[in-house]
Amino acid sequence: MSRPKLQLALDFVRLDAAASVAELSAPHVDCIEVGTPLIKACGLDAVRRLKRRFPSKHVVADMKTMDTGRLEAEQAYRAGADATTVLGVAARETIRGAVEAAHEYGRQVIVDSIGAEDTATQLHKIDGLAVNWLLIHTGIDQQRAGHSAFSHLDAFVGSTIGPRLGLVGGIDAETIVKLSRYPRVELVIVGGAIPSAADPSHAAARIRAALDALPAVS
Repeated sequence: MSRPKLQLALDFVRLDAAASVAELSAPHVDCIEVGTPLIKACGLDAVRRLKRRFPSKHVVADMKTMDTGRLEAEQAYRAGADATTVLGVAARETIRGAVEAAHEYGRQVIVDSIGAEDTATQLHKIDGLAVNWLLIHTGIDQQRAGHSAFSHLDAFVGSTIGPRLGLVGGIDAETIVKLSRYPRVELVIVGGAIPSAADPSHAAARIRAALDALPAVS
């Protein structure tokens, strides 16, 4: 029996600020995500340094790869990432390249649905590929327009098709209760609600407690 894992998204542009929040939140999270802004600002050295600092945590390089899937995945894995992301709107060949690299390195691939017109169509594109996670992602700009992280999940209620599901997009301790309707979600990614809190450790602990209060899924 298990409950969703909690992943902290570090969407910073300064590594010291990201590491500080990670240090405070680490006792309450399962995974640490080196966000796309941090990788763009600091390069893959951010992945190397955070993995060295938190060796027991599952570290995700949020590359959001759109092309050269194998090459970018290999770069992330060599930097120490346990998983990397490739965009679901990328070509199937790009996703396949990332999956092949993951198999060779013994790591994981997350397909990120951000920007997809119909999230459910992502299942067809990745059918037959050994993708570890499909991430249902409502971006910041979409959230500002009134969209919810939960708005695309109904297509997966009761479904057993496809990889494990993750969810990201404006999630906090109050909205996590909605996940009781979606037992297929096994990974919850939180960015803003933890780093922007006055006390990131307390915020992470509240979210962890909310996840632990969900019904366990076998």
